[in-house]
Amino acid sequence: MINNNFEKKLKSKEFVFTAETSPPDSTVRSEITDRVLCLKDLADAINVTDGASAKSHLSSLVVSSIIKDIEIEPILQLSLIHISEPTRRRGISFAVM
Repeated sequence: MINNNFEKKLKSKEFVFTAETSPPDSTVRSEITDRVLCLKDLADAINVTDGASAKSHLSSLVVSSIIKDIEIEPILQLSLIHISEPTRRRGISFAVM
């Protein structure tokens, strides 16, 4: 279970430090854990980006789950595309903590 220090620090208006990672192309769990374990005692949370380079990669939801399993708080970023007219697109991005 995650301690949720990130939320506690935000609520008490303390300084927080976050890092960012993007999902790998492969589904090998160790590629994810090797990337973020060095941040475990340094960052209060890790932002997992979505839609990197518009190419196929592992879901940011899956990566967030793996990061949570190793007791690091993830910030899940999801990107959506809203099409308002046939020729115009707008990107919408939001984060879930």
